[in-house]
Amino acid sequence: MIKNITEEKYEYVELFDKPALFTNLRIDHSTVPKGLYCYNLRGSDNDPGKLSTVENYVLVNHCGTILTTEPLDIPKDGFIKVRGKINFLGETMNLKKFCEEHKIEIDLSEQEINTENQSDQNTEIGGMQLE
Repeated sequence: MIKNITEEKYEYVELFDKPALFTNLRIDHSTVPKGLYCYNLRGSDNDPGKLSTVENYVLVNHCGTILTTEPLDIPKDGFIKVRGKINFLGETMNLKKFCEEHKIEIDLSEQEINTENQSDQNTEIGGMQLE
């Protein structure tokens, strides 16, 4: 799990024709600065590496995490199908460059302080302890 999202290199993608960042790793949602939105991608049951849906949080068949510049309207059933709606652009970048290119103002120095204070806290979801 990524604890400091400012240091990670991401794949630059378009999701539903909008700019986004992708990583195969999980991101601690509490480390995402205001102005960005974090979603998990689920892989299909037959091929966990094949992107199937975008959701708020995925426990089983997690195949990636997306950071977007705008919130997604996740319906009541909890997911949006992504087949054919994600385009990998062949470029990698860090969070700072992404925010500069898309004119998103976030305070990265405050974010770094917040992630340092989190230490190795575990998260509990559905009775399961996540590290």
